[in-house]
Amino acid sequence: MRRTLLTLLFVLCAVLHAMAADKVFFHGNRKFSSGDLQQFLDVSNPSAIGADTLETRIMGIADSLVARDFLSARVDSFRWIAGRHGKRDLHIYVHEGSLTHVSSLRWMGDSLTVSPSVRDRAMCLPGSVFRWSNVEFDTDLLLTYFENSGYPFAKVEMAKVESDSAQGGVDVWLSLTAGPLTSVEFVSFPGNRQTKDLFLRRETRLRQGEHYDQRRIEAARRRLVRLDFVKRAGTGEIAVNDAGQTGVRFPIEEARSTRLDAVAGYLPATQGSKGLLTGLVNVEFLNLFGGGRHARIHWEQPDRRVQAVDVSYREPWILNQPLALRLDFGQRVQDTLYVTRKLGLRLELELPSNVTVWGAVNQESVFADSLSSSQYGLPGSNTTFLETGFSFDTRDHPTNPRGGVFFSTQAGTGWRHRERIESTQEPAGSFRQQRGEIDAEAAREVFPFWIADVSLHARAITTTEPEVLLPDLYRLGGARTLRGYREEQFLGSRIGWTSAELRYWLGPASRVFVFCDVGSAYRQQHLNSVVQTTTLVRAGTGIGLRLETDIGVWGFDYGIGQGDRLMSGKLHVSLLSSF
Repeated sequence: MRRTLLTLLFVLCAVLHAMAADKVFFHGNRKFSSGDLQQFLDVSNPSAIGADTLETRIMGIADSLVARDFLSARVDSFRWIAGRHGKRDLHIYVHEGSLTHVSSLRWMGDSLTVSPSVRDRAMCLPGSVFRWSNVEFDTDLLLTYFENSGYPFAKVEMAKVESDSAQGGVDVWLSLTAGPLTSVEFVSFPGNRQTKDLFLRRETRLRQGEHYDQRRIEAARRRLVRLDFVKRAGTGEIAVNDAGQTGVRFPIEEARSTRLDAVAGYLPATQGSKGLLTGLVNVEFLNLFGGGRHARIHWEQPDRRVQAVDVSYREPWILNQPLALRLDFGQRVQDTLYVTRKLGLRLELELPSNVTVWGAVNQESVFADSLSSSQYGLPGSNTTFLETGFSFDTRDHPTNPRGGVFFSTQAGTGWRHRERIESTQEPAGSFRQQRGEIDAEAAREVFPFWIADVSLHARAITTTEPEVLLPDLYRLGGARTLRGYREEQFLGSRIGWTSAELRYWLGPASRVFVFCDVGSAYRQQHLNSVVQTTTLVRAGTGIGLRLETDIGVWGFDYGIGQGDRLMSGKLHVSLLSSF
């Protein structure tokens, strides 16, 4: 009846008034302003309202009010009133009504398959104010429940909303169709070329024959994305193979699995010393033989006196379990005075929720010649360390995150037996050491493409020996710790450094940024039978760039330490290349 009346009024106005409206006036509105109603009329210029579109636009006002939870809203009438200069003003009379309450919420169809706990979390409850947003929430709640319970083809639809004259509210009816119970009978990876499907299936943690669970599907995709040799992993898609089995497909794009990381630094000449070129080379094989095996070779020369090499190999999925075994070897030659050699065995267990725990046993040996023993009081020694730790990582990218946090910590105890020191006649003996490490990072996008990134690192070692010996000290300074200073410029038994960067995101591996690094080192020494304690704090500021090119990601960091002039800072250049 209401639509028929409006149609007659529209025809009458079209016949009598061919002239467009100059202004629009609304009457009867209380909760919505005239500006809001004019937006519902969907016209920015009143003179653009023509007779051919007037009825549709006026009906749109009522529909817009109903869509905003005023179910009894209507447009009672409208009329033209002559204005000045031959113009016509359009007057629209609306009835907004009021918000109503829910008398009952009824589920039809496969409602018996839904857990009672789901109804307890529903928002569209009897006695509550009716809102379409609550209906949408309940619809999503039911769909999520079905998807996580083995029914990915479920449908939840609004059946009807009808008035309840007895209680003065509305009855809400939802239609539930669960669909067939679905199991994951296979997992495939379109786009995979080099990696073995068996390894990828293991990484998803999906078991053949388990009921479909959307939460586990999403967790499987996140695990694939975190693999260093997977560039992209698409959303899991339900698929049916030629045998009629139902499964999940994860489209993936593989990345290059060999990574070369080279860093070069230049220290300007100072009084009494020439300029010095320092650097390191790190080669990683991320996916040996297509089975996710990882190997690493690291060579470093932080200054003229030191050379270091580290080699490691990691074998994943030991005994078909999410266990990984890592073997480590390292050697450091210090100015031909002594050699430090390390052998390690580490067992890692990957848990759900982005957590990895590990335990390790390490054998560390120091081979010192007679000069280091007499001049530095450094004896040969053998130390066995037992260590454990865990890490947690939610970053969306390991080297250029836009959001997420990372936390890693480890601690260990070591037992040392050292040889006799001839220069001081100190006898051989056994000692105990304890050491620990913490690394943390948090990234957040504060404005579009602007990311604030803060990291914190700490190292500490204690011993029952008179002092912590030179090979055991931690080293601070350089491109990977405290920029603006020489590589390994500071030594300490306890060190810590933090870095704050404001980055402008240029791409998945590219950014430009400004940084501020602050580091501290603590050391206690025995000099001429006197205990001397040294604590220092240094800061470095500068600018940097990471730029992805065809040959890899170039990195440039220019840092200025305390007391340095603008042009006497330290330049660090790096290249991270994959092939």
